[in-house]
Amino acid sequence: MDLFSFSSEAGKSLVRQFLQDLWPHTPRNHQLEAVTKALDGTDVLAILPTGTGKTAILTMFMLVLTHMKAHLDRYAPHSVRFPDDPIMVVVYPTNCLEEEQVRTYTLETH
Repeated sequence: MDLFSFSSEAGKSLVRQFLQDLWPHTPRNHQLEAVTKALDGTDVLAILPTGTGKTAILTMFMLVLTHMKAHLDRYAPHSVRFPDDPIMVVVYPTNCLEEEQVRTYTLETH
């Protein structure tokens, strides 16, 4: 049995499809690449300028992860495993950036 890879073209297509319903924006290619690599269990280091979607990568990853976990029987092959209660901790280097992200993501989710 071949192992499924989210970073394959089929996997990226599946994740893009989920994000159409879960996320208010179209993911950029570098974001989709990072999310699918993370879903495959590969560590991701994203060094990007301010405003290019680093926090969005983390949020999209969690959205897809929880969606896939809830619908594992329907979408994911049996070789894919996800944690039961995933959590994400984000450490911001400055209070200003943290406060900006709270405002941004609070507005987008309401």
